[in-house]
Amino acid sequence: VGKMLHEISMNDKTGSKFFKMVRKKVEWEDCLYAVDLAASGRNLIMLELHVEYPAPDFPSLVEMGPLLQRWRSEAYEQNVEFFAFTLLREPVAHTISFFNFFHVGLPLLPPEYWNPFTKLVPSEENFLRSFVGNRQCKMLGSDPESTLSAPDDVIRVDPPAAPASKDLYDCRIDKVYDVLFESMDWVGTTERLQNETLPLLTKLVLNEPDVGRNVKPFKVFRNNAKGFKGLQKDDLSQRAMSRIKQGTQLDQQLYKDVARNFTLAGLGWKRNDSIHE
Repeated sequence: VGKMLHEISMNDKTGSKFFKMVRKKVEWEDCLYAVDLAASGRNLIMLELHVEYPAPDFPSLVEMGPLLQRWRSEAYEQNVEFFAFTLLREPVAHTISFFNFFHVGLPLLPPEYWNPFTKLVPSEENFLRSFVGNRQCKMLGSDPESTLSAPDDVIRVDPPAAPASKDLYDCRIDKVYDVLFESMDWVGTTERLQNETLPLLTKLVLNEPDVGRNVKPFKVFRNNAKGFKGLQKDDLSQRAMSRIKQGTQLDQQLYKDVARNFTLAGLGWKRNDSIHE
């Protein structure tokens, strides 16, 4: 999604569309600056709030909820439209993708620059060794870098300072529900990414939903120039799959509820509409 929005801003000939990946804690002054910039020149400001190690002060989405609501109110006061969105991954796919990206994948930058996790050989044993239940919910709720709830022996850096019990970083699902349904204008799912979220976003920024529909999917490992092969779902035994499903029940609940409640019809727009009044 971020790649698509960045390309839209780079191809903009009017100079009115700006994309920025924000890798630091967002302060209220940053919010005011973005709103003022949008209001003064009627510019389209696209910001991706990107959690990337080391980011010890970067809040979780739950912790950002009040700021997002205040940001939206300030934008409306200046007659600036505001649209906040996020995505949820299908839980089984997310656990495998996380393992491949952070533990298996060959980084473009030195790992000490951004990746706190230990490099592992792609195997079921290593996958289960690094597995964290309901990881997506924990990342949204209290552990955005996913280091506090991870086993210490799969973290490359010194284990983060944490209370004796990591249960404190368990999934705060009630808080996660609150921020998704009260602070977000849209929460997409990976299963409907091509048919809903991407067309919706290009509808909003270009008034051309077909641009989003026609974006080619990108698979990190299938397109890896180094020939690096990550772990695939078919590589896992029934035992491993059972553990994933049992350990991601809250993530699965979130994913199903989001898919059921966030619909294009709920926004008053049908997927094939070219113009949304």
